[in-house]
Amino acid sequence: AVRRTLLGAGLHEAIASTFCSAADAALTAPQPGLVVPLGNPLSEEAGVLRPSLIPGMLTMIAGNLHRDVSDVRLFELGTVFSGTTEKVDERPALAFGAAGSAPEQGALHAARELDFYDIKGVVEQLMTRFDADAYFDRFPADSGLTPEWLHPYRAARVVADGLTVGWFGQLH
Repeated sequence: AVRRTLLGAGLHEAIASTFCSAADAALTAPQPGLVVPLGNPLSEEAGVLRPSLIPGMLTMIAGNLHRDVSDVRLFELGTVFSGTTEKVDERPALAFGAAGSAPEQGALHAARELDFYDIKGVVEQLMTRFDADAYFDRFPADSGLTPEWLHPYRAARVVADGLTVGWFGQLH
């Protein structure tokens, strides 16, 4: 259902590596200190199991933009990891990202740059699909509660059935 909803919203499915750098992991980990290092990493850029899908999503979007693909809309349904090298916990996760212009909707609605509300609309479509009792909220910029990778004034938290289920917004 998630895949169909996101494909219907105009996103394309992508798959990123399950490894990332320690610096990316430290920036995007939902729980600092629970990053799982590899015993024999392939490289410094792939030294830990990914605690978030964000590093891979950003790499894929940047790769498209560097290859002159100006409108990028991607999602990944994947596994993220936390814990220690002795006990690794796996859980499913979802990330999606977009850059560029919203599609032209006709002669009266020309193409325009994607914005925060386009992403919010996709999140609303997902939450509606599952009949979740969801709402969005944000915190003051100086509260320190917004993830560091999100712009403090252009980010929101998604709460469903009383639990934080995600964050979305513009990159900082």
